Amino acid sequence: MIFSPGDVAQAAGNLVALAENVGLRRELSSRGRREILSCYSIESMTAGWAACLSKALEQASRCDQGRPLGRSSRGVSSAYSDGAPQRGPSSDRAPLPSPGRQRVAPLRSLGSR
Repeated sequence: MIFSPGDVAQAAGNLVALAENVGLRRELSSRGRREILSCYSIESMTAGWAACLSKALEQASRCDQGRPLGRSSRGVSSAYSDGAPQRGPSSDRAPLPSPGRQRVAPLRSLGSR
C-alpha cells in the first residue's frame, strides 16, 4: 500500500486493489488494530507514564542529595553554582520566601456556599 509522494496513479492503484481484495482489507485492518492496541491501550499508556514518572522521581532524588547546579543558597537563580552573591540589580531583590513561610488562604468546602 506504499506509494511514492505525488504518484497519484500508484496511490489510485493501491486503493483499487484494496477495494477489490477483501483478504487484503481484513489483513490491513487486523494489523492496524493490533498496532493501536499495543501502542495505545490503557495498559501500554499507563506503563509509559509510569516509566516517565519513575525517571522524574529518580532525577529528583539525585537533586535532593545535593544542591542543584545553578541555584544559590537562597534558592534564587544564580550564574554561579557555588552560591556566590550576584552583582547588579538582581542582588538587591529580597530573597524568595521559603515554602514554610508562605501564607495560603484556607480552602472552603463546596457545601459552605
